[in-house]
Amino acid sequence: SVYQETRPNRTRIVKLGPDNVVLNDGRTVAKPAGVQDTASQFVELSHRFATGQEKLVVGGATSVWLARPGGVDRWTYDIVGRDQLQTPQLGSIEAFHLKPRPIRDARGDIYAEIWLAPALQYLPVRIRITQGTEAWVDILVDKIEQR
Repeated sequence: SVYQETRPNRTRIVKLGPDNVVLNDGRTVAKPAGVQDTASQFVELSHRFATGQEKLVVGGATSVWLARPGGVDRWTYDIVGRDQLQTPQLGSIEAFHLKPRPIRDARGDIYAEIWLAPALQYLPVRIRITQGTEAWVDILVDKIEQR
């Protein structure tokens, strides 16, 4: 599979093969078991908690291998709170707040905080992506449709 990040005047990719990961600069590194790209980590984390593989407990933590265009790193998310989020259509939703720990040699200043809702199959109901000190996007769920 291929993960692509597109910004003005720049596109970067990472390719996940069966046994290795090819980074944007062409380097090949070993593929850790369970590695995710930046987008699929949200699905992976939801799945872990919804299936009981891991428990969400304030004060606990969870880790995931992330393959990004610049490298492969193990990200650890601290479970820092259990918050009530006010949503436009779903009303008040209880969600666990996961915040990433800083990593060594991060090769960038972008990270995502995640809020997972147990009542909604542990789906992310808020994602706050921050880059540096002034650039961020804060996404809050409006509605969820099951098919």
